[in-house]
Amino acid sequence: MKLSKLSIPYKAAQKAGTLVLVLAFGGSASLQSLLIAVFLFIVLGTAILVYEYLYWRNYNYEITEDTFDIRSGVFQKRKREIPIHRIQNVDISRNVVIRLLGLSQVNLETAGGGSTEASIKFVGLQEARDIQKKVRRLKRDEKQQVDDEDEELLFEMDMRELLVMCAFSVKARAIVGLGLLFSVAGGFMGSAIEGTGVGITAGLLITATLSVFAVWLFSAASSFIQYFDFKLYRRDDALEYERGLLSRSSGSIPFKKIQTVSFEENPLKRIFGYSTVKIETAGYSAETAAEKGAEAAIPLAKRDRAINLARKIRGYENLEFKMYEIPKRAMHRYMGRYAVIWSSIMILGFTLKYFASGVRLILPGLLVLVIPPAAYFKWKNRGFGTDEEFFYSMNGFWNRRITVTPYFRVQNLMESQNIFQARFRLSNLTLDTAGSGILGNNPKAFDLDVNKASELRKSVFEKFEKSLYL
Repeated sequence: MKLSKLSIPYKAAQKAGTLVLVLAFGGSASLQSLLIAVFLFIVLGTAILVYEYLYWRNYNYEITEDTFDIRSGVFQKRKREIPIHRIQNVDISRNVVIRLLGLSQVNLETAGGGSTEASIKFVGLQEARDIQKKVRRLKRDEKQQVDDEDEELLFEMDMRELLVMCAFSVKARAIVGLGLLFSVAGGFMGSAIEGTGVGITAGLLITATLSVFAVWLFSAASSFIQYFDFKLYRRDDALEYERGLLSRSSGSIPFKKIQTVSFEENPLKRIFGYSTVKIETAGYSAETAAEKGAEAAIPLAKRDRAINLARKIRGYENLEFKMYEIPKRAMHRYMGRYAVIWSSIMILGFTLKYFASGVRLILPGLLVLVIPPAAYFKWKNRGFGTDEEFFYSMNGFWNRRITVTPYFRVQNLMESQNIFQARFRLSNLTLDTAGSGILGNNPKAFDLDVNKASELRKSVFEKFEKSLYL
């Protein structure tokens, strides 16, 4: 099978655009330089077009019973054989231009998932979908026709849900970008504030307000573009998503690769009863593929709806939340930790005040009032739960995550205790799964009573053994 012929002019135009920029900024504005630039563009543009034609002519791919074969090369012939059983995911991505041309880019992800194993640039949309279906069929060792497929639309995000999600979104990269802006332009901004005559305090307050609004606006726009027209299907043995405004993409999450399902809720989502459902698969963590969208099985939905949709995932039909609180003495430990941090801030403040009399310690001093509620909310948003099929762990206040782990996915159990926990007779229980270990994002029950942690570890192990025979 070959690439679409339209890939020739499209890829040539991409490279020609880069060439135009190089020639435009690399020469002077004289007539002679302009004529030379035009001559070079014609010669090099023709060479690029010829190269892309030869690349298309020599590029062939074939899906066999066991491998995905790719043959390519203009000056040097190359042949790649990707074992079908190693293909983790087949993603389809389409930006605005290739959508207008009816083209698609197919990305093959393999177990290990650090990067794309191979990209097929470019084929028609229907052919890209056929590749997805055929690889999925072969991975199941079934010889059904590609078009004979069980399909069910599980979730479709409407405009109201999309706008609510955008309103609740705060992207980390927006905050980082704001920090870089202040580091680069901080001096200029300070001078500009002084020049307005509003006073440095009022100016900083206005700047901070505008900065927060800018972060929120960027995050909202980014979420809108990324998750526009989000749809989630169940197609045979996989979940498949489609989403995106400027760049339309789709991909699949094989059921047998699913390790854990997590429900994430920031304070705003909890107040209004919304939740985000994320999936972690074997091979690569959901977090490492965050920009691909496959891990966001449900970007935003009412919590009851999110739980009901999660129950439709194979193996999660009997999902029931049975959560237990951790000991209240853990809250006392958090208060002590925050008190130490506050004391360190005050000591640093008094040190600075000794050398600079203009330092004010009123605001840092008032932070002591935040310690009790901060400790309480940290304690309140930590917990664990068990039933006959799943282990539940809950952690985080600003982004609370409830992770559901089937016992048969557990690979290792670790009970740990640091010196600070020892004083309060507390310890942690960590469940290691095939996907979570990559980023250390294992399901974990924090600050359990030491006796309860030991009993829980034995209970989880027994249920793990039992699950292997079901």
